[in-house]
Amino acid sequence: MTLAHILAGIAVFAAALFVALMTVSAMRLGRELLDQRRQQQPDEHSQWLGADAGGAVDFSHLDLRQ
Repeated sequence: MTLAHILAGIAVFAAALFVALMTVSAMRLGRELLDQRRQQQPDEHSQWLGADAGGAVDFSHLDLRQ
């Protein structure tokens, strides 16, 4: 192997590592943004169920006795 082959391998490895780190960083940022959005505005299913911003559903208004 020549020096050029070794340097090319190192460059490819560094590029792959960079892409992997940027992907993980983007996923974390996306998760944080989604969590912030959920805290500010619950999703439509939670609203339909009468959930609060934390996702807890209050069934106290229902009469469950039969």
